[in-house]
Amino acid sequence: MKNADVFTSNFTLDIPKIQEQTKKIEDQLNYTSNPTIEIVTVINYEGKINGKDVTGTQNFAIPANISSTYYQMPEELGFVKDTYKNIRVQKDPSPSTIKFPIFLFLLNTVLIGALIPIRKMKKIDPEYIKKTGKRK
Repeated sequence: MKNADVFTSNFTLDIPKIQEQTKKIEDQLNYTSNPTIEIVTVINYEGKINGKDVTGTQNFAIPANISSTYYQMPEELGFVKDTYKNIRVQKDPSPSTIKFPIFLFLLNTVLIGALIPIRKMKKIDPEYIKKTGKRK
């Protein structure tokens, strides 16, 4: 999946079959009240982010009240939560973003390379100055 993709999985519940299994368990436990049944969805995830393995398991329970004449599930589930883990994603710089710094570096190198010989040419030996001053 890519960033911001949503995965949806639909499922169907066979309430009469769940009710039958619940009745069998009630009979074995000698339990006579209306039980609350939880339908547990287990989500396992794994993948890679920046080359690092990311894995985990998350359980979500949906309560269901089942009686002999009806069943009821909550309209809103309490397990809805936004949990975010900040993971820094390193993006390699594109050539267009590094062109200007490289241009400035090369320009400075050329200017420094040109200034060094010019400075050496401007240096005049003090002895030479004395000799030229005596001739006048």
